[in-house]
Amino acid sequence: MASSRDPRPTIDHSGDRERSAFGGLVSFTAKSRGAVGAIIDGSINDHDETLAYDFPVFSRGFSPITTRILGIEGAINVPVAVCGVVVRPGDVVFADSDGVAFLQPHEAIGLGALLKSKEDAEGPARDRIAAGGSIAEFSGARAAFDAKRA
Repeated sequence: MASSRDPRPTIDHSGDRERSAFGGLVSFTAKSRGAVGAIIDGSINDHDETLAYDFPVFSRGFSPITTRILGIEGAINVPVAVCGVVVRPGDVVFADSDGVAFLQPHEAIGLGALLKSKEDAEGPARDRIAAGGSIAEFSGARAAFDAKRA
């Protein structure tokens, strides 16, 4: 499990989607050790329990079958593969209900400000759309369509 130095456990489940390697007790332990969320390239169990801990876990799905009785162990702070992408200790992880993205630290420089500016622009866009404006104008789609016609 992640130490307080690495609050983002990422688990490569070696393509096994039948068994869960992450559930309620593991979520509780991870959070109590300083983790802020987990990304599992496989299935999880105890989904409702994990939600109750306010501990975000992103996975490929759910399974009631666990690895507990198999005694399968893993490793900490090693590169893993998630959906075919290599994730290294120290990589920056952006995750929300829309999905998960992994970046090397140098790739993330300035990205927070860019993402915040996009989020900040949505409020005024909603106001313009509510007043009869077009989402195509806000998104830039109108300009792209017009440029193709020209």
